[in-house]
Amino acid sequence: GWGGIVVGGIDNVLRPMFVGNQLRLHTIPAFISMLGGLALFGPPGFILGPLAVTVTLLLVEIWAVGE
Repeated sequence: GWGGIVVGGIDNVLRPMFVGNQLRLHTIPAFISMLGGLALFGPPGFILGPLAVTVTLLLVEIWAVGE
């Protein structure tokens, strides 16, 4: 009951921070990309969502430097 709620709440806060730090992604976009990835791809989307956002931001940065 309560333990699941506490652990789930802590997990929802700490996981985006951890993933965001690993991928150089701010906490809010990391959290949103996790939710979007989860909605689009199911459980693998938890990793694929932030990865897709990071790759997209990297490509936009490369494109912007090229101009």
